[in-house]
Formats: sequence, structure tokens, C-alpha cells
Amino acid sequence: MTPPATRESSYHELPERSRRILAGLVGHYIDRGEPVSSLWLTRYGGFGWSSATVRNVLATLEERGYVNQPHASSGRVPTDQGYRAYVDLLLESRPAPKSTSDVEARLRQAGTINDVLSNVSHELSRASHHLGFALLPPTIGTFKQIEFVPLSDSRILVVVSTDGDGVVHKVVDLGERISVSDLRQGSQFLNSEFAGLPLWDVRATVAEHLRQERML
Repeated sequence: MTPPATRESSYHELPERSRRILAGLVGHYIDRGEPVSSLWLTRYGGFGWSSATVRNVLATLEERGYVNQPHASSGRVPTDQGYRAYVDLLLESRPAPKSTSDVEARLRQAGTINDVLSNVSHELSRASHHLGFALLPPTIGTFKQIEFVPLSDSRILVVVSTDGDGVVHKVVDLGERISVSDLRQGSQFLNSEFAGLPLWDVRATVAEHLRQERML
């Protein structure tokens, strides 16, 4: 396993090939929560590159601190630096759609409700040059787990997993500095208290806890 990099690199230093593989790895890890292998990226990443090329790019990403390998025989997982680069890549400016008919045509290609939500989020990002989200009503699905990834002193990436492999990730500015240990403690509490509950019940219970704390 390659030791972590001693300094943080800017993702702008990465060539296009490395950016695409990093984005594919982080996206798949967020969806599945398991290390991503070079074999999976070669077969299903849609890059069209050889396995040797993918392995070389992963080795470079690991040397620069964007991913690491928990075990010698396992795939890679993103580091905090890798998550931050992924968010920056999502936030990069993209040209707006030429017309509403173009947007409608792309949305009509979606086969499932998850595909529709994914396409809507993508089009919102293209049109606004910001991160876009399209969500189902909170009464649908049950809470599996939540993860907080620090991006800066006050900004964090919130990743919420629900049943049926549903995943929502959103950047939140807390307005104050929160330590990594506090974020970890918060996610552990939420996961232990609310795993398996309907999302609506989780929201209502958290709101009630906050209301009671304000009364103290």
C-alpha cells in the first residue's frame, strides 16, 4: 500500500484521464460503499482504456493522495482530498443547454425514476453552474446511513444512503468550523439511532430533538 502524500495536490494538476477515473471511482464508491477495483473501472467505467492504463492512473492518484488502498489485495477508496476534488469537479462550470427541447429529449431517455432524478440533477447543474439535486418525497424509502466529509473549515459533503441503493449527496455550509471527530461522532449517533427508520420519521425526530435543546 502506497503511503499517503505529504502535501495536497490541486485537482487542476491532474490530466483529463486522471480526473475521469477519479470521478468514476468516487461516484461508484458513494453508490456502493465498497473499494473500487481497477478491473471494475476497466470493464464498467466506460473509459475504453486498457487495464494497464487504469492501474497506472490509480497508482498516480494514490501517490498524490486522492485515493488509498485499505489492503494490498483490495480496491481503492477516496480520501478526504479525493472527495474534495470530486466536489470541485462537479461544481466546474459547464455550458448551458441550447434549448429546452434538448433538455426534454435527454430527460425522456431515462428508463427508471432514479434515472430521471439523476438526469434532472445533471440538467440543473448545467443550467445554474452549481450543484443540483432532484429528490423524491421524504416519505419514500428508509434511512440506512449518513456520512459527513469535511471539505473546508465550515463546508461538508453530506452523503445519505437509503434502502434500494438510493444515495443523496449535498454540500452544506455550516457557518462555523466543525472538527472531524465531532462530524464522526454525529454520523455515528445518527446511524445508531435511526438506521432502518422511514426518512420522514428521522426528519421529525431530529426536528423534535432540536426543539427540545432550544428549550433548555
